[in-house]
Amino acid sequence: MKILIDSANIEKINRLSEIYYVHGITTNPSILAKEESYPEKSLSQISNVIDEKMEFHIQVLAETAEDMLKEANHILNTYGRSVYIKVPVSEEGFKAIKWLAKDGVKTTATAVFSVQQGILAALAGAHYIAPYVNRIDNFNGNGIKLIQRLSELFEKKQIKTKILAASFKNTKQIEDAFLAGAHTVTVPPDLLDKMGSHKGTDEGIKGFIHDYEAVFK
Repeated sequence: MKILIDSANIEKINRLSEIYYVHGITTNPSILAKEESYPEKSLSQISNVIDEKMEFHIQVLAETAEDMLKEANHILNTYGRSVYIKVPVSEEGFKAIKWLAKDGVKTTATAVFSVQQGILAALAGAHYIAPYVNRIDNFNGNGIKLIQRLSELFEKKQIKTKILAASFKNTKQIEDAFLAGAHTVTVPPDLLDKMGSHKGTDEGIKGFIHDYEAVFK
């Protein structure tokens, strides 16, 4: 069971990594664009602060399998061979995943919206598949149910591909994703903060201090 930070903001990554046990960072072109700095700068900063045991997921932007391969090789040569290459599950993406897997490159098949796409990505050799939980719900689907079905199928067929759940709007979805069988979740900073806080805990701490100081202060 792993939690990744879904962000390219180095300040937030540093702060959250000091507080929580996180297993890595995921990025995509949209996340990088939010930082309003050159992507290479953001990716280099992240690469410099994460340790060698942490996962680092970087997405290709190219639209053809050939160009995806070129971009993936550039990413690997720049940020290290241990990087997970994120590839959207388009026709060209499936082809790229298959080629990269043959070369021993770890891939994350991203933007998965159906069980069928998850199956095809797993058969292509993806290390991870990333179903978009909340976005699936927005398409009148059921993101948590999709994770459950893929988890059951992979276990039954002894498929090694792992499920990396993404796209959350609340912490309950994150909880449900783990319960449904996701091996890993990637969480935006604001939701990770919410996962670690609870009004009951805050009230309990205040109560401990009040009770102690009422007697001993």
